[in-house]
Amino acid sequence: MDAVDRFREIAFPFVRFGSFTATAILFGLVPILLLVLRPAFKGAGAEAWSAGRSRVADRIEGLIEGALIVAMTATGLFIVLQALQIAEVRGTAVDGNAISSVFDSSYGRWVGVRVPLLIALGVMLFGKARVSVLAGTEASDSGPSPVFWGIWAGLSGLLLATATFSGHSAVASPKVLAEINDIAHLAAGATWFTGIVVLAGMVPAATRDAVRPLELLRPVVTRFSQIAVVMIAVVVLTGTLNSILHVERLADFVNTGYGRAIAVKIALVLGIIGLGGVNHFVIRRRLEATPSDADSSTVRHLFKKLVVAELFVGLAIFGATGVLTDQARTKKVVVPASAGHSVPTPGVAQKD
Repeated sequence: MDAVDRFREIAFPFVRFGSFTATAILFGLVPILLLVLRPAFKGAGAEAWSAGRSRVADRIEGLIEGALIVAMTATGLFIVLQALQIAEVRGTAVDGNAISSVFDSSYGRWVGVRVPLLIALGVMLFGKARVSVLAGTEASDSGPSPVFWGIWAGLSGLLLATATFSGHSAVASPKVLAEINDIAHLAAGATWFTGIVVLAGMVPAATRDAVRPLELLRPVVTRFSQIAVVMIAVVVLTGTLNSILHVERLADFVNTGYGRAIAVKIALVLGIIGLGGVNHFVIRRRLEATPSDADSSTVRHLFKKLVVAELFVGLAIFGATGVLTDQARTKKVVVPASAGHSVPTPGVAQKD
């Protein structure tokens, strides 16, 4: 393997990791804001949490802007890496023809679709999220309209789906089932992961120096815990079906790169289930049973440790996904002649 091949082999998983993480956050913030943060702030009392709400809004805006920058950068790098692969196959330099050829494949076209979606999200959110994401959580505020949330969810949902339409599910059989299942898998994982990011990085900013931190922490943990149970269940069910659709035989979990990457993901998800169980059945109940904020320091400290652990495991899952997507599925790929896979496509081309 020469230096270019080695660079590409290393670069693709890292770029995919950045893309998956950023896209998950852009999508997952919608349900987490609507179902967790906004209701929790409304119920906690407007005046007492004004400063905390402002700090959280600042951090969410920074998170959105960072996710947009990472997603756009990753999309550009995808195109460059694909052009590099095409130029190598043809024995030519990376030029305009190689770059334009990227978009001759279904993979390249779906990567290209990401660009206008990210631009639209950028116009909608970049530098503007701070004043809208938590607006309406005070009695005197008027929050964003349902149209705002619908457009955000629609654009970010389509962005999330491009990973499905350019990946393994695009060549699976039955194709429609594989794509619907994979989109559900990605959406559930994105919602859970973004909730963990919010719990680890946003909620502590809100409760910092608060006189009654449990007033906000209790509803946030309770609401997210209920959502997390559903999301993890969806991830497990859809992940199991993905394995059935893409793995030929049990031995492939040991003998192939694709199977080993899935095996690592399964082990990490089992770790998440364990940590989530502690959070749901122990931390949540202790927070609900704690009589006063003065008595809550121990359980809050344990909660922070568990959330950070879940965050690292979640990042590891995205890392494994980046490796997985660049491996060939072990079930035979049947690509129709009209499908347009005329150039090498990471994660789609079948390897012997």
